[in-house]
Amino acid sequence: MKAANRPANKRGGPDLSQCFVPVASAEECLEHVMPDTFQEAAPKLMLTIQSRAVAEARSQLHSMNNPADSGFVGWPYAEHLAVCIVYDAPNTKLYLTASDVEKWGVPEAQLFQTAYRNLGKLPYDFRSTFKDGRVFRSFADDTYDATRLLLPPPIFGKLPVRGTHVAMVPHPNVFLITGDQDPEGLRVVLNDCRKALKDPLAIGPSMFRLSNTGWEPWNPELPSADRKEFEGLVLDTLERDYARQQRLMRAQELKKPGNDQLFIASYMLLPMGRSDGLRTLSVWTRNAPSLLPKTDAIGFVTGTEFRGIVPWSVVAAQMENELEPVGTYPARYSALSFPTDEQLHDLIQESVRRGVSQEP
Repeated sequence: MKAANRPANKRGGPDLSQCFVPVASAEECLEHVMPDTFQEAAPKLMLTIQSRAVAEARSQLHSMNNPADSGFVGWPYAEHLAVCIVYDAPNTKLYLTASDVEKWGVPEAQLFQTAYRNLGKLPYDFRSTFKDGRVFRSFADDTYDATRLLLPPPIFGKLPVRGTHVAMVPHPNVFLITGDQDPEGLRVVLNDCRKALKDPLAIGPSMFRLSNTGWEPWNPELPSADRKEFEGLVLDTLERDYARQQRLMRAQELKKPGNDQLFIASYMLLPMGRSDGLRTLSVWTRNAPSLLPKTDAIGFVTGTEFRGIVPWSVVAAQMENELEPVGTYPARYSALSFPTDEQLHDLIQESVRRGVSQEP
């Protein structure tokens, strides 16, 4: 699965050629009825933030249902998110596709600029319900709370936090801010994030730190209990995202002749508390050209025999030309040329030398 095959924008502004933008449901696409002209649509064009993984899956679903349409308009933001351009209709959001851009004859950069101006016209309301400030939440309640992450950085700089501002947007209607030097504030944000992730529309638990140019991905330093909870939320989200991706990719592979089909490997969680610290596993099987999810380790299978577990980093170092990223999010790698018996023996021996348990 790759990004929509559209030429890069050559007319200035952001390059939107590699973007994926979701429709309103992961299971079906809304009927797509756009205004006939850009002039009609312009006052109600808006940006919206989604999970990048969900956005890509939904874009793929749309392409499967609409082969003549080459994709949705949008682009990745801060690694884990996708910014989308939508037409804010009275009862729903309609997501722009490449066919809309072609019909209107307007550069994608102009569409983005128009939608961004409209976003800037919305009021924003960041308030703290914490005992002495330090933790803030968007109270706009207009389905664009998370999208306000795109507002100019000085707006957030005015909020009194401890350290540099950090944010979470675990849900389209939830935007949380605290400081990177505030363990108690981070715990409050993490707790609110956990609640938001129970909703089917959840985005994910990624955290972002404010820079002069906007928000950047951030891996928080947390006390052990909070760190364990945060990592658990990340793993649960990745498991969900990979499972969705796997279903769609398998549906695409089934359309190919049998000999041309790739095996879409599963993203699996290993039992907790392993002495080697490995948490996730994918399986590479001989004679089954595969697309592997990015995991802590790879399990190797020949025939019906499970041969062993090797950390991903070891496999990548010794077979660097055999694991090629295919451009999806979450990431998958082509695994076409299975190691020889000698290579596999060396990989497993090195894994054992490093103290990796061979029990899956």
